[in-house]
Amino acid sequence: MDTDPEPGVGQDFEAEVATLYTVAACGFGDTPKSFDKKVVEEHCDGQRKLMQNFRDKTLAKAAPFFAQIRPKDLPAAVVYPFGGGDLLWALVTLPDGLEYTTISLEYAGDPRRFAKARKADLAKGLKLVEEAMGTQLRGGWNWTRNMEETQQAGVPEQIVYALAAMVIHGYEPLSLRYFMLRRDGTVDYLDAADIEALADKRPEQLRKWGAPDYSKAFSNAEIRFRKKDTGVIKVFRHMAFNLADSFLTKDRDHLTKDPSLIAHLEAKGPVSALTRAASHLLWEPYFAVIRDYLTANLVWMPSDSTGVPPPFAEAAGLVQDTYGEFSGAYQASDQGERGQYNDAFVRLFAKNPQRPLDFLFGYPDKNKKPHLIVTRRPG
Repeated sequence: MDTDPEPGVGQDFEAEVATLYTVAACGFGDTPKSFDKKVVEEHCDGQRKLMQNFRDKTLAKAAPFFAQIRPKDLPAAVVYPFGGGDLLWALVTLPDGLEYTTISLEYAGDPRRFAKARKADLAKGLKLVEEAMGTQLRGGWNWTRNMEETQQAGVPEQIVYALAAMVIHGYEPLSLRYFMLRRDGTVDYLDAADIEALADKRPEQLRKWGAPDYSKAFSNAEIRFRKKDTGVIKVFRHMAFNLADSFLTKDRDHLTKDPSLIAHLEAKGPVSALTRAASHLLWEPYFAVIRDYLTANLVWMPSDSTGVPPPFAEAAGLVQDTYGEFSGAYQASDQGERGQYNDAFVRLFAKNPQRPLDFLFGYPDKNKKPHLIVTRRPG
């Protein structure tokens, strides 16, 4: 478990992450003089109301719920595939973790552009942050196109999502570094020379996706953070990676071509895990590698219906507990072509004891009812 500070290793964007934490995520600290104070105050007035609403209406229900059903002594390494920068729900479900890893297509983003934003761009970027966080804090999810638009406004949105989660849960960031994974899965922190060398090597796929001038150097980010004024340091890492092992596109890395991610994850040993609002990708045949990794290594994993389908869980000797109601996937497409897994979840909920759930965890079911599945090792 890598939780010790590493001064001098890689370029530390400590000042940039502190600015993002204060201005975009509305955390502790004073607004730097270089920012338009009125724009920031208007943003943070709205943002803090959203955050308090989440604490009062969702966290007040979800935190004690998970505390009651969560086993003691779970692995401190948390893996969250398809998770974007969603440290928020990782801390709600697994607050005792020491190392949180989220993985999705989206780059973490360049932290340097935000401080240079003009007033109009700053206002637009902060408005998009508020809209995105509003969606997430009301229990929903953000589409890739929303994240893309936020990036284009100069905001490294995966970083800001994680920082906002820290604000809500009472944490503060200590450092921000970027890294690549070696083929054996070990972390290679980038120094200033590495970042400069990668500056003009933006992948063609990223240009097609419409993101701004983020180089590959800003794909993967690591933030070390702690409760304000306490000494327990935690690690948050977001990695931009296509989790498909095969797919129709040919211009992205996949897990069968690049073994670094799975090697990195497997080195953690048994893990706690979660996923939510993940487009039911774990139902697809071309996400077998990440699905097999989860079923082989998870100890305890809450999810909505986008988690591990019952046939795969059963084959791996896993148990699935259910909460709330599930009468079918809320997306009609997931009741058709992939209906075998939809039907399997319906049967699972019908077979299991009925247990209440009074908050939304990812997608609702087709009747807009909340539901939750806990996939776990027996006992």
